[in-house]
Amino acid sequence: MADIQMTWPNGVTALTEKVIEIDTDTRRFVAGQFLYHEPLATEYMKNNAPWTDRTGAARAGLHTTHNFEPGVFELILAHSVYYGIYLEICNSGKYSIIDKTIVYIGDLLMQRIVNMFKELGGQVK
Repeated sequence: MADIQMTWPNGVTALTEKVIEIDTDTRRFVAGQFLYHEPLATEYMKNNAPWTDRTGAARAGLHTTHNFEPGVFELILAHSVYYGIYLEICNSGKYSIIDKTIVYIGDLLMQRIVNMFKELGGQVK
């Protein structure tokens, strides 16, 4: 039976610290990408909302925020007017903008994250 031994110059503690550092840097990068895309999502919604404004309140009330928890990165897209839900779901979604924004911003966001891993030398497909 073969005897396999592994040693690190500065011990296992140094290796563990480096893995934690890489994980922290990755989380920081992903959070930064979400923060970068937050105003882009708001701008996209306001510029591409398919309805005709009557008061401008619906368009002005489109907004984006974020939520970061351990293991969770969320970009939250919302209306601030009470009838925003009707714009999204009535008339078979004819006036919806949130779903279109999710696709558009989601593609941009994921492409940047994939590119980051490719630059690190990972095999992301």
